[in-house]
Amino acid sequence: MGPVMLISSLLCLIAHVMWEETAWPYTLAGGLVVFTLGAFRVSYVLWDIGMRRGDTLLLTSLSYCVPLASTLLMIAFGFKPEHPGIALGGALIVLGCLTVNADKLLKLFRQRLVPAA
Repeated sequence: MGPVMLISSLLCLIAHVMWEETAWPYTLAGGLVVFTLGAFRVSYVLWDIGMRRGDTLLLTSLSYCVPLASTLLMIAFGFKPEHPGIALGGALIVLGCLTVNADKLLKLFRQRLVPAA
């Protein structure tokens, strides 16, 4: 995945130099946006590692919680109004994650309740 990202970034750099004018962010908010865009690239690499080496079912089911978390943050900071549909959707997302991973959760609870002899 690394070589693909490197080639992609080099092609983007060439296109930028040829057709765009560079504008650096002069504010803290602009700097945070640029930093966040770089952090998204790191998330792709971590996703790839998780899918190859980790528990794919857990990873994919938890990925549905990301839009829910961002929606709750927008509500908390006043960028989005509260709505009952959001609560219903959030409950369904959490219920789906619990349902898909029920066997793992039951195994975890059994290990906690019945200590190994």
